[in-house]
Amino acid sequence: RGNNGHNSSSSLYNGSQFIEQLNNSFTSAFLESQSMNKIGDDLAETISNELVSVLQKNSPTFLESSFDIKSEVKKHAKLMFKELIKVGLPSVEKLVAENVKPPKVDPATYGIIVPVLTSLFNKVETAVGANVSDEIWNYNTSDVPESEENLSDDFFD
Repeated sequence: RGNNGHNSSSSLYNGSQFIEQLNNSFTSAFLESQSMNKIGDDLAETISNELVSVLQKNSPTFLESSFDIKSEVKKHAKLMFKELIKVGLPSVEKLVAENVKPPKVDPATYGIIVPVLTSLFNKVETAVGANVSDEIWNYNTSDVPESEENLSDDFFD
């Protein structure tokens, strides 16, 4: 037992010393992370105090004049509206073109309104940066069934 007992107790002492060192390491790491959090919190508090101080000095209009929130909102709303028009314009123009073509509209009336509508849609296309072919406004008299042509002629006789 003599030598073996001494080695055993020495081993236990070294093991407990190791556990104590490990415990101290964890404790110091934990305290360091808490102190880092404290530093971060203190820094955030200092920054927010500075902002409050600047706002109080320069009055509440500081935000409005320095960041011009209203014009930024207006600018973004305008861009969004422009993009919505750009996306929807081809469908709307096609729908209008299909609904004013003969036989729904008299060919003579169609001849009068098409240049106006084409010009109007072209101006909107230019304003929003869209490109819709003017071909959708063209129609052939062969597109109108003969029975409908005769019907409209009979109506005026």
